[in-house]
Amino acid sequence: MIHQQTTGFKNQLKDILKRYPKSSSEISNDIAQLPQVGDVQYPGFGKSNSFFKHENGLAEYRLSASKGIRIVYAKGDERIVLITVYTHHDDIKESEVIERIRKGLKDITVSNIEPYPSPP
Repeated sequence: MIHQQTTGFKNQLKDILKRYPKSSSEISNDIAQLPQVGDVQYPGFGKSNSFFKHENGLAEYRLSASKGIRIVYAKGDERIVLITVYTHHDDIKESEVIERIRKGLKDITVSNIEPYPSPP
């Protein structure tokens, strides 16, 4: 499956990696394994939506999945588009996540996405 990222995701991930540099390879490997069993369908976009939320812990910082990062992605037949990423500590409201998804949708529809680099 091809992994692609929106510009917003790329910038948000860069910010997270500045705060959690020890987890860079863990996050990259986790993204490479998406989709994963247990990822929940993101609410608010209808039953047929293809948006999913993945939670991942950051072992190097002793953060469990419930306290670690959240990755929201769109899943298609042949590709996954990484839309937004944030941490539990960012204290982002649900309305902001929905707005980020909407912006990501605009990026997808105008093909403003790029390949996600494979982990080393």
